Amino acid sequence: MLKKLPLIVLFSLASLCNFSIAVAITDTKPLQVVVSSKPFHSLVAGVMAGTGSPTLLIRGSHSPHNYALKPRDAQQLQDADLIFWGGHHIEPFLEKPLQSLAANTPVLSFDTVQKITQLPVREGVIWGEESQHDDHAHHTHESMDPHIWLDPLNAKELVESIAATLSQINPQAEKQYRENGERLQQRLEVLHQELQQQMQPLAGRAFMVYHDSYQYFEKRYHLQTVGAVTQHVEHGSSAGALQQVRRQIAAHQIRCIFKEPQFSSRLVQVAAEGSHARISVLDPIGANLIPGADLYFQLLRNISRSLRSCL
Repeated sequence: MLKKLPLIVLFSLASLCNFSIAVAITDTKPLQVVVSSKPFHSLVAGVMAGTGSPTLLIRGSHSPHNYALKPRDAQQLQDADLIFWGGHHIEPFLEKPLQSLAANTPVLSFDTVQKITQLPVREGVIWGEESQHDDHAHHTHESMDPHIWLDPLNAKELVESIAATLSQINPQAEKQYRENGERLQQRLEVLHQELQQQMQPLAGRAFMVYHDSYQYFEKRYHLQTVGAVTQHVEHGSSAGALQQVRRQIAAHQIRCIFKEPQFSSRLVQVAAEGSHARISVLDPIGANLIPGADLYFQLLRNISRSLRSCL
């Protein structure tokens, strides 16, 4: 069940990002809600159904890792009554623009939601081993993996925070937000049960991904990845790291290497050369999906379908 989030908690969440939650909207103009990326936008759209539609900032197939803010985006942020984003680890391009907003603009960073599961980033391109050849290793053991939405149980917690935040900002629609949120949480539980059943036969089948986006999905459903082709999507991978990847592909008899539609497939092709591994696609953000309340469910079912098809 969704619980009401006290206004003081909203201020506390915002203070973690040096932002403030504004007082409730009392006029009759439509609530202007801006959401950073497609998976989060989908969850917000589901909670807002029947009351309005949130604005999606990162449209098309762009990745939040290297997105460049456009003038239209900046204006939408300035005009917003409420902003949801994933946090500076996953959407660093938004950190400075959000700091420049008026002090009373409400902003909720999803990585501050207290009840979500958070996992530490995995070091190197091959996990569980020292990666001395990766020239672009940049994480510390204290860093948290920001791809929190790829666990449906995390999504349930995000929905609760979305509904509570919207209810505080726009109390006139509180009943609708909370009813929508409860229905959405029920759908997410059904999705979780479905994925649990579908992933069970894949346990122990080793595969490799383009970059380390899927840890939350893997941990939730007991899947086995041995590493990623690159650790840093902006810089590719060093020759030493690629040699390490190719050794692991052979040693583990990797069945599948998964590329992502947001990035060039060249590194994956180079890594797979000389092996029997097949190349397939995993998409962590729904690059080619139509934005909306159903996108999140399509996104996770597509991940499941790609894994089952290739493995």
